[in-house]
Amino acid sequence: MVGTVNVATARSNLSELMNRVAYGNEIIVIESRGKPKAAL
Repeated sequence: MVGTVNVATARSNLSELMNRVAYGNEIIVIESRGKPKAAL
């Protein structure tokens, strides 16, 4: 499953997002101003 979050949300919830990626087999896309900038 692919989820998207903005930079502010990623900054405040980084450990939760990393756990979702590591243990939940998820892909998280981090967006800035509505455009994808990074993926976990």
